Amino acid sequence: MNKSNLYLMTGDDSFSLREEVQRWKEAFVEKFGDTDLEELDGESTPLEQIAGAVQAAPFLSEKRLVILKNFLSSQKAEEANLILPLLEKIPDSSVLVLAEFGSPDGRTSAFKAISNGATKRLFLKPKGLQLTSWIQRRTEVHGSRMNSECAGYLAGVLGDNLFA
Repeated sequence: MNKSNLYLMTGDDSFSLREEVQRWKEAFVEKFGDTDLEELDGESTPLEQIAGAVQAAPFLSEKRLVILKNFLSSQKAEEANLILPLLEKIPDSSVLVLAEFGSPDGRTSAFKAISNGATKRLFLKPKGLQLTSWIQRRTEVHGSRMNSECAGYLAGVLGDNLFA
């Protein structure tokens, strides 16, 4: 399986992963509208509904974006394998993003197959000086500035809680 329209986003930095998923949604809606954007919860959505969403033809646009959240991390290994035949048949008009907020079990055959065939993006929490730089960049995005001493102090107080 090597699919250019299959993406796997995973890692322990759920803050940045959520932001990236939001950027994808906003870019898609800006280009194609919101009619063909679908978000599914991998824990509670039946496989048949996932298949229907992925295989549906776009309505009033060229593409469909399906974001499937936490499918791999919420399924037993045998159940997760059931999605593999579906992934082989993703139409060119659909883009499927598997967004795993956390780290699914990388030992499962489903994860290995998807990881080998998808475009991957790993989101790891910044630590140490990376966290200090991350805090400084975030303050700049919001129109402010923070020196490295203050950012380092804040990083020490907050730890790795990027939602604080």
